Amino acid sequence: MSTVETSQSVFEEIHEEHEHLQELYSRVRAEFEAAVGGRPNGLNGLFTVLVDVLEKHFAHEEEGGYFREIVETLPRFASTVERLQHQHGVLLETAQVMRLRLLRPEDSVVSLRAMQVEFDDFLRQCCDHEKREDELVQEAYWQDIGASD
Repeated sequence: MSTVETSQSVFEEIHEEHEHLQELYSRVRAEFEAAVGGRPNGLNGLFTVLVDVLEKHFAHEEEGGYFREIVETLPRFASTVERLQHQHGVLLETAQVMRLRLLRPEDSVVSLRAMQVEFDDFLRQCCDHEKREDELVQEAYWQDIGASD
């Protein structure tokens, strides 16, 4: 299989993972919206799933996904990949901290509303991160394709 075919396959897998994450983000936001009168039952479970999916997704991008291939093929993108990998750690830690805070029995509806704002900020960071990943992939793909013509 050629590099382009391999890349396309990996890109499609990562894209599907991003779509799955978007669905989870929507479910978490809906659960926050339902937080009238106390902590919703499904929020803890959704955050547990979200953290698990993020861990697997980031590992896929870093180890089995396109980051390694980009750096091997186009080493000049190594610093960009390093920054994106660092962001993975930051984003994952943010999700883990929010999940742990949800487990505290003293958290009130007011705290949940504050966490909802924090989650919205987390989503903005995730969207910005995905946008940077997409830009990297597009630039690397076109430079690699252009170089092989």
